[in-house]
Amino acid sequence: MHPDTFETIVLSHGHFDHVTGLHGLVRRLGQPTMPVPLHPDAWRRRRIAGPGGVLDLPTPSRGAIEQAGFTVIEDRGPSLLPDALLPNPVGSTFLLGGEI
Repeated sequence: MHPDTFETIVLSHGHFDHVTGLHGLVRRLGQPTMPVPLHPDAWRRRRIAGPGGVLDLPTPSRGAIEQAGFTVIEDRGPSLLPDALLPNPVGSTFLLGGEI
């Protein structure tokens, strides 16, 4: 797949490693204007507990995602992303699940 054919980016959950690739996408495409559907809990604080203690993980930044040119769409449950929200409608609708 070529990134310049992407019409939307779906974030399944708020792990920082799921959003860090957006930086490369912005570098490649310039300022993309596409929706980013996600569950509202994507912004929650994440932690890892291990033998050395608890480590706080970076939290995705809504402001940074929007400043990069993406449109954040929050929804708690399964939802439909109609082609009206896509830059190049293809006459289809996509079903998105809730938080994974």
